[in-house]
Amino acid sequence: MCLLGSDEENGDRIVGTVRDITDQMTAEEKLRENLLIVSSSSELMSLISPPDYRYINVNQAFLDAYGKTISQVEGHTIAEIFGEEIFQNLMKSKIDRCMLGESISEQNWTKFTDGSKRYMDAKFNPVREIDGMISGVTVSTRDITDLITTQEQLRIFRLFAEESGVGFGMANLDGKITYVNSTLCRLAGFNKPNDLIGKSIYETYLKKYYNLVKKMRLFPQ
Repeated sequence: MCLLGSDEENGDRIVGTVRDITDQMTAEEKLRENLLIVSSSSELMSLISPPDYRYINVNQAFLDAYGKTISQVEGHTIAEIFGEEIFQNLMKSKIDRCMLGESISEQNWTKFTDGSKRYMDAKFNPVREIDGMISGVTVSTRDITDLITTQEQLRIFRLFAEESGVGFGMANLDGKITYVNSTLCRLAGFNKPNDLIGKSIYETYLKKYYNLVKKMRLFPQ
């Protein structure tokens, strides 16, 4: 808005322009929210610019995991940080696919600077602007080593339980049955394990044994 001039007859003459900046304010607010989430997240998060595959933004968890400072990462390409082989074989094709609108999820073992190997769940997603254009790619990675280890231990336990000839079962803290082997299923008088999964241990397994013992007159009528 500005003053064009004034005269005695018409007084001051002012001209101004008005434009709608709702989308701009919404985008900026969303950006502030995203930056807050990224900075406080325990996941390894980064924003990559597609033309030269350069890191635009990374969070503290990313820096800690790879033993880098922010100046060593932001503004540098993936190849500069991790080497040409990792860039070409593991990153480039996924980022290119994201730039075409695709979201990608994968899991694999990753070696870190301290020599440890962790099983990581990685998600690649395109960043869309208000007009629908894709301006970048976000990469979010979380450590699921403990989950994978637990799943493997459970798989081994189930193999052992099925071959042992001994009845095995598990229930959660709510008393819902999560696992029974074939032997326990047979001893409890059920046809197959799925007849018990998800049911209350108090209303199925224990009740059935109580009724069985009751028929044997070990409890008074």
